[in-house]
Amino acid sequence: MGFTRVLFGVLPKLAKERKPNYDEYEAAAERMIHAIKTGEIELPKKWTPELEEAFGRVFLAERFIMARAANPYITRRIAVAYSKAFSSQADDKEVEEMAKALHLRFRTVRNDENESADKHKRVHMHVVDFLKHAPESPDYSLFYFSLENGEVEMSWRRFARIVEEALKNLLSTQPKSQDKDAEDFAKRVKESLPKRRVRFSTKNQGAFPPCIKALLKRIEQHENLGHSARWVLAVYLVNKGYSVDEIVKVYEPLPDFKERITRYQVEHIKKRRYTMPSCDKIRGYGLCVQNCGIKNPMQYGRRRKNGKDRRES
Repeated sequence: MGFTRVLFGVLPKLAKERKPNYDEYEAAAERMIHAIKTGEIELPKKWTPELEEAFGRVFLAERFIMARAANPYITRRIAVAYSKAFSSQADDKEVEEMAKALHLRFRTVRNDENESADKHKRVHMHVVDFLKHAPESPDYSLFYFSLENGEVEMSWRRFARIVEEALKNLLSTQPKSQDKDAEDFAKRVKESLPKRRVRFSTKNQGAFPPCIKALLKRIEQHENLGHSARWVLAVYLVNKGYSVDEIVKVYEPLPDFKERITRYQVEHIKKRRYTMPSCDKIRGYGLCVQNCGIKNPMQYGRRRKNGKDRRES
């Protein structure tokens, strides 16, 4: 696919030969601002050598702007947008090309009876690559996969999802550049960042269990949380009495934040009245960071008023 060639063919060559010009910086800044606001980037549906070259020039300018901005949120937000854009357009051949370019170790196995059917295609991936790039979700726990001779067997759909994650990880690497021409464009891009932020008071933070504080810290550092981590945090805050609006704002620093989706999920949790999972389940999710001597995170720092939990404020 053209995007694979841009990343691993065109871009390294351009980086050695030239710096972006003003028009390329301008186009890059506009594309970055759009991605920050919407979480989306559009890749060409049909690539030509000329288009790959032009796209690569703007992409290089984006990396220079990211370097001057030195903002992890910007870098990760755009990395998520690119990886999702690739995943939404790529066919099987393109996914396989990207996986090879990312140096993922894998082999495909097909059912002899129907080699063309995607549901019959299986992938065997080296366990180290699997553990490094598998999404942070219980669905990708090694416990649920077949492991033999150092290879993890999975469906093609799960393999494609891991390739998407590996691409995101690559693009999330903070670039370095000394090109001062990118400075003004970096300032413009940073001005487009979300202004709203929620910060819990020190008193509230002290009342939160270590697992919840760890999740909040990761959000502040613009890390991309997996589904189970987001769900656990939302369930905890709902049970602590925070409003939907307050909880939605907590997730704003996430690189793939979309308010409509986040609000829907938080409202669903509140409507269904989910109870907080036990510490055993939190450990199963891989989210426990400390032995607190309790059975449920809701018991941590609990104070009672009239026999009922009350929210710390």
